[in-house]
Amino acid sequence: MKKWVLALLVVVALAVGGLLAVDYVGRYFEQGSFPVEVHIESKANHKIIRVSFGALVTNRSAEEVQKSNLDNLDLESVTDFDGKRGTVRVRYDACCSGLGRELDYGQEGLLILRFEFADGGKQCRVVEIPDGRRSRSVSVEID
Repeated sequence: MKKWVLALLVVVALAVGGLLAVDYVGRYFEQGSFPVEVHIESKANHKIIRVSFGALVTNRSAEEVQKSNLDNLDLESVTDFDGKRGTVRVRYDACCSGLGRELDYGQEGLLILRFEFADGGKQCRVVEIPDGRRSRSVSVEID
């Protein structure tokens, strides 16, 4: 084998080894939030005057959390609620390799929504938050 071919193979091997080292050793972490649009569908003609929300990281289902006492939770107000929809922010964490491969991703999984009506009534709903890398809207039906 000629010396220049051998030298070329060594250079290519070193370059590939360097890229693999950067990919497997280098890590960067990202934390942030993304918007989720909430569409509200009402069966009755309740006038909604306020919507509050909170998000949970949990392995429990929406049905399990819905059955628990949600009345005394300290929830944040949805500021851009227009009567039919509003936008909430959902937090996420991600870990990527040095070359950008996603290694780990986690986000809040359940959205708790409290609706307050003009007649003084309240209603809470718990819905699953869609994967923020694909879909960023949910629909909620209230009675």
